[in-house]
Amino acid sequence: MEPDEPVSEAAPTRARRAAISRDNAILLGALAFLGIAMVLALATPRPATVSGQPTQLPLATPAVVVALDETATIAGRGAGYPVPTEPGAVQRATDILAAAVSPTVLIAQVSTPTQIAQPTQAVPTFAPVVPTAATIQPTATVATPQIQPTFAPATPQIQPTFAPATPQIQPTSAPPQPIATATPAAPTAAPPPTAAPPPPVQRISGTVFWRAGQPVEVPIDVLIPPDAALVIESGADVRVAPGVSIIVQGKLYGVGKPGAPARIGGAAPQRWEGIFGQPGSDIIFEQTEIRGGGAGGTLIGVEGGTLALRGATITDNGGQVRVGGGRFEMRDSTIAGNDIPYGAALDIAYDRGGTLTLFTSRVGGNRLSAGAPMVRLAESNPAEVLSLDVQRNLFEGQDGPNLTLVADGQIQGRLLCNTLIRGANGLSIRSSLPQVPGLSNLQVRDNAIEDHLPPIIPIYLRFGIGRGATSDVAIDMRNNWWESDTGPYEPDRNADGRGDSPGDTIGFFPWLRARPACAPRP
Repeated sequence: MEPDEPVSEAAPTRARRAAISRDNAILLGALAFLGIAMVLALATPRPATVSGQPTQLPLATPAVVVALDETATIAGRGAGYPVPTEPGAVQRATDILAAAVSPTVLIAQVSTPTQIAQPTQAVPTFAPVVPTAATIQPTATVATPQIQPTFAPATPQIQPTFAPATPQIQPTSAPPQPIATATPAAPTAAPPPTAAPPPPVQRISGTVFWRAGQPVEVPIDVLIPPDAALVIESGADVRVAPGVSIIVQGKLYGVGKPGAPARIGGAAPQRWEGIFGQPGSDIIFEQTEIRGGGAGGTLIGVEGGTLALRGATITDNGGQVRVGGGRFEMRDSTIAGNDIPYGAALDIAYDRGGTLTLFTSRVGGNRLSAGAPMVRLAESNPAEVLSLDVQRNLFEGQDGPNLTLVADGQIQGRLLCNTLIRGANGLSIRSSLPQVPGLSNLQVRDNAIEDHLPPIIPIYLRFGIGRGATSDVAIDMRNNWWESDTGPYEPDRNADGRGDSPGDTIGFFPWLRARPACAPRP
C-alpha cells in the first residue's frame, strides 16, 4: 500500500475559490432576474381607461427581499462565510425571485364595474439584497472557468408564460354606464276644452205649413225663432225621429178639424223628446193628436209662454204636460193613457201669479209614480194671485189625489161642477202658510166627490168611506156631493154620514143630497 500523499497547501485555496465562484454565479443570476422583473414592470402599459375614466388595475407585486446573507460557521472555513443555512435554500431563493417577476402578478383584476378608481403611478419595486464587501470577501481570482454554477442564469431569451397585459385587455364585466335619470317632463297646460259643435237644427223662417199628403219627416231638432211660425194643418202626419225636439220661440199651431186632426207622432217605436216653449212663445193645438213623445219625462213644457189645448188628445206618451208661468188653457181635451215617470200628468205651477182655464176635459187613466196627483195647480208666491177657472172636468186618480192645490200664495176663482173620482183622495189643499187670505175667495161647489179608497180604519172600511177632501188651511166646501145623501162622514159633526169624509178644516154643511147634473160621469 502506497503511503499517504502529502496534502498541498494549494488545495484549500482552490476549494475556497470554487465556492466563491459558485456563490458569485448565484448572485449574478439573482441580479439578472431582478433586472428582468424591473424591465417588465417598467414596460407594462398604463391602466386602460373605460368611458374616459381610468380603470383600477391592482398589481400584486409586493417587494421581494431574498435573504441570501444568512451566515453560519462551517468547520474549517471560518466565521462569516455566506452560505445557505440548509440544503435547497438557493433553489427556494431562486423560486421566490421567479415568482416575484412572474407575469402572473401583472394580470389586471377588475373587480366590479360599479366603481372605477383613479390609476396610480406607482411601479412595483423590488428590494434585493445586494452583496457588499463586508459580506463577500473574494480572496483570489477564479482560476478554473470550468466550474459551472448549479443552475443556468436567466437570459433575455426567457419568455414569460403568457403575454403581458396590454391596453386591449377588456374587463370581464361590462364597464359601468352612467345611470340615466329620467327627467320629468315639464307639465304642459291642458288644452282648453273644445266646445262640442251644436247639433244640427232645422230652422224655420217666416211662416211654414206642414200639410196633409205625404208624411212630414222630422229627423233633426226644429227651431221656431221669435219671428217665425209653423202651422200643422188638418190631416197632416208629422213623424218625429227618436230623441228629436221642437223648440218654440215664436208660434206653433196645430189646426186640425173634427175627424181630420193634425197628428204629431213618432217615426220609430222609440220615443221622441218633446215640444218646448220658451218665454214669449205661443203654442196652440186644436184638434191635434200627440203620441209617442216624452222620452225625457216631459212631453210639453212651456216656461213663460202660452199653451192652449183645444180638442187635443194626448195619449201613449212618456212624459207630463207642464207649464211654468204665463197662460194655460185646456178645453175639451184628454190627457190619458200616458206613462208619467215623475210628478203629475198635468202640472201647472206659478210663482208670479197668472190665469188658468180648465174646461170640460179629462185627465185620468195615466200611470203615475206612487202618491203623485193627477192634476197639480200651484202658486208659490204669497204676494201673487193665481186665478182659476176650473169647471166640468173629470179628474180620475190612481193612488194619489185627483186634484192638488198648492196654496203657498193666493188662489182665487172657481172650482165648479168637476168630478173627482177614485184614487186615495179627491181634493187635496196643501199650504206652508198658517192661513191663506185669498183662499177664502175660491168657490168650491157643485162638485161630485166619490168612490175613493177607504183608509185602514174600521168604520171607514166597514162603510166604504174614503177621503173626499183634505186641507192644511180652512176652506169652505159647502154644496158639494159626497157620494151619499147622508152627507160626508165626520166623527164629530156628522157621525151618521156615509159619504166620503172631509178633513177637520173643511166646512161641508149643507151638502148636496143628489149628484149634480153638471158634473161629468166617468
